Amino acid sequence: MAEITTRRADSPADRADCYAIRAEVFSREQGVHGAEKGDRDDAAAIHALVLVDDAPAGTGRLHIVKTRDGPEGQIAWVSVLPQFRHIGVASAVMQHLMDAARAMHLPYVVLSAQTYAKKLYENCGFQPVSPPYTMANIEHQMMVAYLVSRDE
Repeated sequence: MAEITTRRADSPADRADCYAIRAEVFSREQGVHGAEKGDRDDAAAIHALVLVDDAPAGTGRLHIVKTRDGPEGQIAWVSVLPQFRHIGVASAVMQHLMDAARAMHLPYVVLSAQTYAKKLYENCGFQPVSPPYTMANIEHQMMVAYLVSRDE
């Protein structure tokens, strides 16, 4: 059985592994241009890195956006290398990011889910909040997970 470990990717080497996974999945596999370069939110974000038997396998990012109503967590770039799919790597990424969001007392987290992965996000407590739409020639749907009661 493979050993799956998850950590916050704070070191330059870990961040490089995260970007390499994103490049493989989003740029090369899905044709999303620019994914390999990172974006303006990467520097301040929390990045999860999942290892399978010490090999980089999956990643994802949580960043905080200040909205009129307070802070909002946004998860993006959840990606798993093909050879590590369907063994719990994406769930480990999501667990790490959701735990970080809870630790920051965020009221909710949003993400733009590729619809083929919608079940993964539903299993993590997300629910759809928009009709499907196309971004980068891939069908997506906005989803939200409330981390505190909406009555609080």
